[in-house]
Amino acid sequence: MPAQRLPGTVTVRTYWKGRHKLGDPDTMKPAHLRTDYQDDPLGIDTERPRLSWWSGDDRAAELQTAYQLLAASHPDLLAMDEGDLWDPGRMEGRETVQIEYGGKPLTSGRRVFWKVRTFDSDGLPSPWSDPATFEMGLLEARDWMGRWISAGQVGSRITPVPVPLFGRTFTLQQPVVGARLYLAARGEAAVQLNGTTLDPLPAAWVDYGLRTPYHSLDVTDLLREGENRLAVLLGDGWYAGDPGAGGRQQYGDRPEFLLELKAGLGDGSQWWLSTDSGWRWQPSWILAADPVGGEAADGVRRRDDWLGQGPGSFGWYPVNQGARPEDEETQLSPARRRAGGVPVAREGELIHWDPDRCSALFEFPEPVLGRTRLELRAPDGGAIRIRYALALDGTGTPVVLSEDVYVASGNEAGEGFESRFAVHGFRYVEVSGDLYREDAVRAWAVAADQGLRRSFVLNTDHPRINQLSDQLLAHLARTQAGTSLVALGPGDRMNRLAEVGPAVPALLLCLDSVAAVSSWLRRVVDAQFPNGAFPAAVPAPPAEDGLCTEGPAGASAVFVDCLWQLFRTSGDRRLLRRYYPAARRLLAGSMDAAQDFVREDLDADPAYPPDLLATAWLFRTARMTARMAGVLGNLSDLETCEELASNVRNAFRRRFVTPDGRLVGDGAHVCALTLSFGLLDRSEQRRARRVLVDAVESTLRGGAESMSERRALLEVPWLLSALSGIGRLDLAYRLLLDTPVHPEPGSGGRDLNRLIGAGLLEWLSATLAGFGQSRDLSENHIGYRHMNIEPKPPLGIGETTGEPPIREIEASLVTVNGRYESSWRITEDAFLLTVVVPGNCTAEVILPDGSSRMVDAGRHEFSTPFRESVDGIPVLREVS
Repeated sequence: MPAQRLPGTVTVRTYWKGRHKLGDPDTMKPAHLRTDYQDDPLGIDTERPRLSWWSGDDRAAELQTAYQLLAASHPDLLAMDEGDLWDPGRMEGRETVQIEYGGKPLTSGRRVFWKVRTFDSDGLPSPWSDPATFEMGLLEARDWMGRWISAGQVGSRITPVPVPLFGRTFTLQQPVVGARLYLAARGEAAVQLNGTTLDPLPAAWVDYGLRTPYHSLDVTDLLREGENRLAVLLGDGWYAGDPGAGGRQQYGDRPEFLLELKAGLGDGSQWWLSTDSGWRWQPSWILAADPVGGEAADGVRRRDDWLGQGPGSFGWYPVNQGARPEDEETQLSPARRRAGGVPVAREGELIHWDPDRCSALFEFPEPVLGRTRLELRAPDGGAIRIRYALALDGTGTPVVLSEDVYVASGNEAGEGFESRFAVHGFRYVEVSGDLYREDAVRAWAVAADQGLRRSFVLNTDHPRINQLSDQLLAHLARTQAGTSLVALGPGDRMNRLAEVGPAVPALLLCLDSVAAVSSWLRRVVDAQFPNGAFPAAVPAPPAEDGLCTEGPAGASAVFVDCLWQLFRTSGDRRLLRRYYPAARRLLAGSMDAAQDFVREDLDADPAYPPDLLATAWLFRTARMTARMAGVLGNLSDLETCEELASNVRNAFRRRFVTPDGRLVGDGAHVCALTLSFGLLDRSEQRRARRVLVDAVESTLRGGAESMSERRALLEVPWLLSALSGIGRLDLAYRLLLDTPVHPEPGSGGRDLNRLIGAGLLEWLSATLAGFGQSRDLSENHIGYRHMNIEPKPPLGIGETTGEPPIREIEASLVTVNGRYESSWRITEDAFLLTVVVPGNCTAEVILPDGSSRMVDAGRHEFSTPFRESVDGIPVLREVS
């Protein structure tokens, strides 16, 4: 066995950039300017948007001491340093996020150009940032001049009808200076303007009885002087289609849409077009479209220019007109804009050709939530079936979940098909029908949208860790592109709170998702019951009673966890203040439903004794609500909630802990939960630790025969963090390094969801990279302005697992305040750590020997050499 060693003297090297005090103008100016967590957004619906930026000054020990903002109505004014909308002068402070716009009142459609500069510790200004913009949406219902319109056709609860095509032509007498198209759809819409098809408009699944999202689009470059042609395809979507539970037409019997086209003309006048009686419609070449079930299209009738000869020709019909928005109680709110970019298409591998059935089977590297793009050659009128599956049965036949049907046009040069409104979950695609031969078809998988930018990146020299983190991060990024926030696997579009909630911390950590989570929380609050609870799924299909009632234990309580994590990530007190009343109602209703501070659970998770999980979540809800009250300065609520939390904790121990300190249930699930939630006294914690350690060690001793048990342990919520918290990091690493993780065929990613919900990504970030949020909730620490960086390398773990230890990692984390980096390397002689702290931020770096250093912005290197051990001093083992 190698000699035991421990860290010697820690060498710290901080890099000064060597720039003049005024710095390099290209690197010192503020960057990453955003409004309400978005880049140059259109359709802001808050009268006082919040502005943010990253400090460009990363010189060592430099902090922002003040800032100056300018907001103007025109870019030329901003370029002359004139803020006709807002010029507050020099503002003292380190704040770079949550800066509320405080200028002239903003009206619907107002576009704002803004920039910022910062002042360093000597009071010297940075260069001005590059300009950023934001634009207000339609703030009042009366800003919508038109009416809802729909087609004069309706399907049934079982049978769909062809997708209607709406058209309108109009003439502009002058050149267009600027134009916006606002479109709200109860259903799913696609738009073509003058022959150009606009980017897909993702249809969020919402409770249409409460609110309808609308899209804001810049169409300045698509309008022209003279005649213009505007076309809209309107699918059933989640409004009239089948969401996967409860059948069709749960919100309405047919889709409808509302449109406003507003243009500024060359002479300074304003022109607009609305949905009214002047529109016409006809059945399109899309014969049926269901968001989950699939789509049928007739390629013979399809045309590149959707309007053809125009809505004034034969076969076009008058539209049905509905209400005006100002006459309805339903709110219109901006849709969340997705990250831009061209969708990545991956070609599938042809794994089987059946000449008798003219059938081609394609396989893709990983499950996809999206569409298939086909290139094929088939005779005129040839019928092609495209069937989607996540797995194959024992005979190699796809287990079909949904299908599209396409009637070929017979183009000898070949033709393409891609569903427009149906989104499928698949890994296998079978294309069959009137195909000429094996090489007559090719298939690509296209993700439903680009999703959210990745903010956490981890690379190590250990292939298994890289594979696991890549799988989880890719799955998280891929599946959040579903109905609203998280599609819990391509085969299931229900956003069940019990499954979505545990994924939110990972979503906030790993993806640029503050705006997405905020939007989702608003929909959750919309659905809150009078007793404070939430339905099992949000949104809940109205016809599915089981999802419209309260879910299992912890399902409603995860709202409080999600809200608290959103605040910790963003530092947004305004969001916390907005949703705190909902958390308070939830706690009050939960307490009313409890008996002697114990919450009954009628739908208990079999891994936990009856009522234990529900009561544990009741305690956590009270404690988290108390923390929120403290942050908001509500001292009365703080005292009340802390007292409730104490009462629930005492009741929990009376009910679920025996006099000799044994937990009822006494398994890994229960011990991990109670240790992580802080439900036990010190003596009870010692026994729970022993039980947890024994359970993990027993499973690890099982060898290859215990792989399924090891996988099950990895899926236990809070288990890895509980092991780390009780000082058994070695067991956490052994379990992780010794358990191969492969997606289960046909699971639709639910197995990966369980690992994400168990906190695996957060553990990798906190343990390998060392990224941790400060416990200090002051302005200078919240929202990652101050970071705790404490990497915990697996020193000595390789001796017991037989696996090579992790010797090197590189990680980065993009936060609202900037980009942190952490990388370390283990040599034969030392532990080498490099940390990069963004401008205007600070960090406490804690080394494996327990020593710590406070550092400011810049690049810092730490070298901890190993030396021989001395009895009684904690040991770092030499890595052989």
